[in-house]
Amino acid sequence: MLALIVQQMKLSQRPLFIDEADYLFNNPKMLEAARDIHDLTALPVWLIGINGMEKRLASRKKISGRTSQWVEFQPCDFEDTQLLAKELCEIEVHQDLLAKLHHASNGSIRLITVGLSRLEAFTKAQRWQSLSYQQWSDRPFFLARQM
Repeated sequence: MLALIVQQMKLSQRPLFIDEADYLFNNPKMLEAARDIHDLTALPVWLIGINGMEKRLASRKKISGRTSQWVEFQPCDFEDTQLLAKELCEIEVHQDLLAKLHHASNGSIRLITVGLSRLEAFTKAQRWQSLSYQQWSDRPFFLARQM
């Protein structure tokens, strides 16, 4: 599998993104495999994980020595929420509804995108082109288990 990943990365010249990379620490061989992929391809390997992952990674010198940059994502502000709606939705989401979604999500990009998806599905089911807070009413933006 490692050889196939390396081959495909070399052909595409694209980096590898590993989401929830904090799980790699549960199996040291997996962490070493990520390092091997980086070494064999000379392409970036992005490790995406939860807060505190950098401390766990820092204790592994073979890996941390290859780290070129840490990026810590901050919660989305309202302008980010507006941009996400513009780029992700095929419908118009009114500003009043976007403000409610932003507040309910606490700036979480995951919850914002889930909420936008629900808004869009609802709007399309109604055969509307746009959606306001009055039309949405007090429906939930996301399920309780997603929060």
